[in-house]
Amino acid sequence: MKLYLIPAYQETIRNQGYRRIITAAEKAGYGVEILNLQIQNRKFNEVIAEGIEMINRSTSEPKAILGFSTGALIAYQIATKIRFEKAFFCSLSPLLEDDIPKTITPYVRYFGKETVLDLKKQKYGTSLANETFFFTGDHEGRKLISRTKTLAVKNDGNLIVIKDNDHELNRDYTKEISLKL
Repeated sequence: MKLYLIPAYQETIRNQGYRRIITAAEKAGYGVEILNLQIQNRKFNEVIAEGIEMINRSTSEPKAILGFSTGALIAYQIATKIRFEKAFFCSLSPLLEDDIPKTITPYVRYFGKETVLDLKKQKYGTSLANETFFFTGDHEGRKLISRTKTLAVKNDGNLIVIKDNDHELNRDYTKEISLKL
């Protein structure tokens, strides 16, 4: 099985716990492909289309997808368009629909005004994955935890809450991921 891994905003696989995830995935028999998809100053649909195109180039079946933070948001939206055997959404950034407040200034600083206005227009679809896992730390922001729980219910997914963890792919977090691979 091939695992498509999408890192968070401005991160590469050298950041955080991506190396531990890759090692665990390879031990579990996955081939891993990194998709460097970033949303800064881009329309969200364009980023999703680029990810779909990259995944569709591969003839590898079956497939799985994993993303962290904004990478999880991108992975989630891709999974609403492509069927995966497994999908892992780790600390999914709540940036679509009404998750971005009326005051968009802090978001504009990171992603650009056009991107933020575009994100506000987007809707959370429903994942087509056969099995979904939604991870969140119990000390992450209320909005992130709430959105994660809502999407887990909507998708009949597995919710995994990592104790004493905030928005970080530390050893405890990556251990929980490796148990579900």
